[in-house]
Amino acid sequence: MTNLIERAKKFALNAHKDQMHGSVPISVHLEAVSTKASDEAPKYFDPQYNERKVENIIAAAWLHDTIEDTSVTAFDLYHEFGIDVSNIVVGVTDSSGKNRMERHLNTYYRTRRDERAVFVKMCDRWHNHKRSTERAERFMEMYHREYLYFKFALYEPGMFDDFWNQLDEQYETMDKIIKAR
Repeated sequence: MTNLIERAKKFALNAHKDQMHGSVPISVHLEAVSTKASDEAPKYFDPQYNERKVENIIAAAWLHDTIEDTSVTAFDLYHEFGIDVSNIVVGVTDSSGKNRMERHLNTYYRTRRDERAVFVKMCDRWHNHKRSTERAERFMEMYHREYLYFKFALYEPGMFDDFWNQLDEQYETMDKIIKAR
């Protein structure tokens, strides 16, 4: 793990403290999202061409919920990790809105501006799907309902196609579980 990624991990875990994410501690969620980012990023962002870009993505994966769920601000992230990491995190942070759908729709236009933010958002969604199906969480039905507008808002043909296929498979699994109830 690089120094930047290690610092992001420590910063995020300290900022979130003992929060829960669904039925698991936030540390489990952040670890899963950053591991997924680390596993998938080399497929889409050539680490030989730009190692720093991949490093920034993995650091942002650790930090992706800090602005949304803690007292950390975008300026704090900028000061601590630089413009690239803070921009990715800002790109995935929910905007204000009257309800969850409005918050998402007020966010996704910003997420779309940076393919790295789309990628981190997909890593987050991947773990949300995985966790909720494996643990039969009540959130699974919510993630199932949201998936089609999530994909409509962020899908770009030819970008992350294999990863989108993984999310589509998770959606189909959720669909089968829900229909079997």
